[in-house]
Amino acid sequence: MKRLFMLIALCIGVTAAAAAEPPRQLKPNDFAWGIPLEVDGDGAIYSLELPEQVYRHVTRMDLGDLRVFNSNNEAVPHMLRLREERQTITRAPIPLKLFPLYSGKTDTQAATGEIPNVHITTDARGTIIDISGGARGDAAQARVVSAYVVDLGMLQAEDTDTQKAGSIVRPDWLEFGWQGAPDSFATTIQISVSDDLNSWRSFVPATTLSQFRFQGDVLERRRIEVSGLHGRYLRISWPAGREGVLLDTLMAGFGETLREADRHWSTASGDQTPHRSEAGQRYFEYDSGGFLPVDRLRLSVDAPNVLTRVAVYSRPDPEAPWRQMHSGLVYRLTVQGQMVANPIIRISPTRHRYWKIELLDEGTALPGPVKLELGWRPHQLLFVASGQAPFRVAYGAVGVDPTSSSIPALLAGLEENGEGFVKTAQAGSEIQLGGTARLETPSEFPWRKLLLWLVLTGGVVVIGFMVMRLVGEMKGSDET
Repeated sequence: MKRLFMLIALCIGVTAAAAAEPPRQLKPNDFAWGIPLEVDGDGAIYSLELPEQVYRHVTRMDLGDLRVFNSNNEAVPHMLRLREERQTITRAPIPLKLFPLYSGKTDTQAATGEIPNVHITTDARGTIIDISGGARGDAAQARVVSAYVVDLGMLQAEDTDTQKAGSIVRPDWLEFGWQGAPDSFATTIQISVSDDLNSWRSFVPATTLSQFRFQGDVLERRRIEVSGLHGRYLRISWPAGREGVLLDTLMAGFGETLREADRHWSTASGDQTPHRSEAGQRYFEYDSGGFLPVDRLRLSVDAPNVLTRVAVYSRPDPEAPWRQMHSGLVYRLTVQGQMVANPIIRISPTRHRYWKIELLDEGTALPGPVKLELGWRPHQLLFVASGQAPFRVAYGAVGVDPTSSSIPALLAGLEENGEGFVKTAQAGSEIQLGGTARLETPSEFPWRKLLLWLVLTGGVVVIGFMVMRLVGEMKGSDET
């Protein structure tokens, strides 16, 4: 009986050994494409923004067929992660141009802080280009600065998802710099705001700026908070002008703000004329060309005065069912000489490659196709610089599975300073490695697997015969 158990164990061991084919170490030429990576050689972990061509050449939606190799063609640990949805932006203070307003030195207006009549010239965009007038008659011979006008139009916003390009970025504080003041100086100012330089409204009724110097120490108040400021123009009364103290700088400062992360935009290739479904629904189909991590859409029609309702769908492959991502209006209208178009559309993040736009208004005639642009945030690739440079990222291989990474645990173990160990790598131009054959499912007959199973089956038959023979011998010995 003991010999029987030993043979059965041997049978199981041989079967497991034959079935378990040792994993083959991947090499760069097992992948279709690659990109050389330049590093400075002084870091342990490097990162780079994943180029668009990687998304277009991988075969897996999870980017699992991607590896990083060193100069010895050895795979090094790597990981992929998406950047934060929002980024903290710190804007540097911006100097503002000061336009002084003058009054006569003996004018009661200068003493009370009232602003004399002046002529303000602006250009077509409302930017102040000149201010004249102020002092009257003989007072012009001894005029003093009684106020300043400031144009906030130079604080222009960039074009983002949350703020329209050309709009004014509102400052959180103003910091004043002056000249000609004694060691002990204080003045009370008023700030008014306006949208058109005609109608003014009070914003800061009264606030004091000061400077005191004593035995080398300085106590001063130059900054005032202006959160909630709305209006393009500021008018700042300056009674200290009568004493010869003049403003020479005015800085607009900003607190930390959150803004949408920058996105790349790719145009999906699609139909020029709509299809019609069996139910009579008109639609356009598109191919993004890769597994882009999309979370924004831009829909547009290259024609004036167009308004139609649409539904947007996506799917990962041509055989999968469609999934609705958005339903709403697409429009491009001319209103009072200005072009008005539908805004950027936020959608749930997806890496689907194929897209469809259905036209829901049957009676609406479109002069052309609906243009589909996909907004996406690229992944950040992090890799350990194990071995010798140069390094390269390789991608695009049918049948390659994703690999795990210990980099997240390493960064977490380094606590707050973990990100400080990550340096930036530079991506070169895309090169061909194994070629497009790596993107196709192998069609050759699997001789190696067939031979393996023949050996396995033969071994099982032989062992089974030995077991039966042993059992027969054991029965014979028992009978005797």
